[in-house]
Amino acid sequence: MSHILHTLQSLLSAEIISAAADSTGENEQVVSQTLIGLFPVLLNGLMLSRPAKQEQLNDILNQAGNKKNFVHDLASDIRSGNSSASNVHFGIHFISGVFEQKESGISDLTSTFSGIHADSSTTLLHIGGAILAWHLGHKMQNEGLTFNGMMHWLSDQKDIITQAVPPDFSGFLNNGTNYTAPFSATASLAHQEDEPREGTKWLLPLLLVGFLGVGIWYWMKASETTVKTNGTNGQTPASIHRAADSAANTLQRIKDSIAPVKNPTIDSTQIDSMH
Repeated sequence: MSHILHTLQSLLSAEIISAAADSTGENEQVVSQTLIGLFPVLLNGLMLSRPAKQEQLNDILNQAGNKKNFVHDLASDIRSGNSSASNVHFGIHFISGVFEQKESGISDLTSTFSGIHADSSTTLLHIGGAILAWHLGHKMQNEGLTFNGMMHWLSDQKDIITQAVPPDFSGFLNNGTNYTAPFSATASLAHQEDEPREGTKWLLPLLLVGFLGVGIWYWMKASETTVKTNGTNGQTPASIHRAADSAANTLQRIKDSIAPVKNPTIDSTQIDSMH
């Protein structure tokens, strides 16, 4: 089975490369090399995309996958210079859904990586995104895959895809694009709800030690009384039990009074609304 990167490279027909070169004013060889270098970047970005964006991405892939004669029509749309043309538009929405506010950073890195103008790098990003969206959507429809199934298929090729990402992009994708941060923050808040406050987490162990000492003192005192009275005072054992019960009840009241205050849970919907 051909690796996805090989398949995507085979979709770069001479017609698309020529149309992209004419549209951007860049050399055909540079256009071809730039698009080949962008495919693993776009795939890596897709695998790092936020779950909140995956429904939107699923719709884009399904719509693109329905297109017939995609390669020829994409070349015509590129030559027309109309960015709202349907096939190019798939790439625009795909890139926006994957990289969100980081799109301009990816465009700048593309310009630096390939030595082309900033406007040209944005155009090539959209072309690469359109090709990738069509291929993945076409695969999903032909093989009856859901979006999650397609992502699982990509994860099986993750190592090869990651290794093919140009070094200029690796740091940005792994460190600069923290897509999962809002959901990690939610998990952290949920975890903190079960932890005592900083000022009280050491108080309970100290109280336990203190009440243990009091209990031992009561027991030793009661034992001495029992020996001295030689068993004549039958109430001594009961006194010991009452003291122990009293200590336990007091400990429980203190434990209840220092119970940690629950922080309000912030779910992913509230976090998305904050952005």
